[in-house]
Amino acid sequence: MEDAEKLFEFGLECVEKENFDEAFEHFSKTADMGFIQGVFCVG
Repeated sequence: MEDAEKLFEFGLECVEKENFDEAFEHFSKTADMGFIQGVFCVG
């Protein structure tokens, strides 16, 4: 679970840098895709 958390945090950093392709690549490796889709919809 910790690995997914690290990937998620790295993904968030990519989003902050507006590197959405890389962010999505990292997010896709995490379990909580529903939350990710929510982030992209809101953001």
